[in-house]
Amino acid sequence: MARGRMLSATISESKKFGNLTNHTSRLVYLMVLPWVDREGRYEADATLISKRVLMRCGIDEAQVELALSDLQRCGLIELYSARGKRVLQVVDFHKWNTPHHKEPDSDLPGPEEGASETQESNVGATLSQDSANVAPITALREVKEREVEVKERKGNQIPPYPPTAPHPWPEEEVEESKRVTASRQARNHSHHVLMDQHPEVWQRLGELATTYDWKQPQHRKVAEKVLDLSRSHGAGKVIAAIDKVLLNAAQVKWPIAFVEKVLAQDAATPAGSPSPLHSDDELDRMFGLN
Repeated sequence: MARGRMLSATISESKKFGNLTNHTSRLVYLMVLPWVDREGRYEADATLISKRVLMRCGIDEAQVELALSDLQRCGLIELYSARGKRVLQVVDFHKWNTPHHKEPDSDLPGPEEGASETQESNVGATLSQDSANVAPITALREVKEREVEVKERKGNQIPPYPPTAPHPWPEEEVEESKRVTASRQARNHSHHVLMDQHPEVWQRLGELATTYDWKQPQHRKVAEKVLDLSRSHGAGKVIAAIDKVLLNAAQVKWPIAFVEKVLAQDAATPAGSPSPLHSDDELDRMFGLN
């Protein structure tokens, strides 16, 4: 299924759209449109549409059924049953939409395979020829009564509104979305923290990246290591160690390993003894520089 579908501005002038009984029918049409497959089809299951397509709109299954009948009456969709499924087909879908050639084929049967439905009442029963003209008026009256009831309940909060329906996505899709989000946050977290908490360290790291021509992924990976060193040894000592690297860049092949060794040696140096952070002679002796 594509991420969305084309909605032409001519819908504002559409007589079919304007002849719909109420705004609920219009909302159902507009919300279903992005969900249809490359043939303009979607499963005409009132529960599925109410809980998934209209999950935050407060429209129940009965209202969806009325809307589907209204949409078919005005010629905006075609309802039919085929291969044990009830399907809706958006009329003239390909007039306004050209699906991508890589989009998968529709897995719903076409109207040529099924039997078209007649207008339906709010309980889904097929209307007789004599009652076809009365049904839209009755349906509109029932919808308005329900809307008044809902407004009264909302004002009094008796009983309170039911909680939001559970997430309709398949569980494996939810877990995959969480995994991708967590991975993205982990990749971006370290260098953002370093920029915010230790801007001078971040500046020195930028000089290292320029000197050693690091690419962005390597720069971010190094930022994670430098953030850990800043927390363990303090930002001042990390800056001093990086400065040693920058002064001897021509002789230091692995700068972060060099910084780690200098900091480790400094931490192990007894009080009063020369430290590689402060003594160039000690640094030369440790790493054989110059």
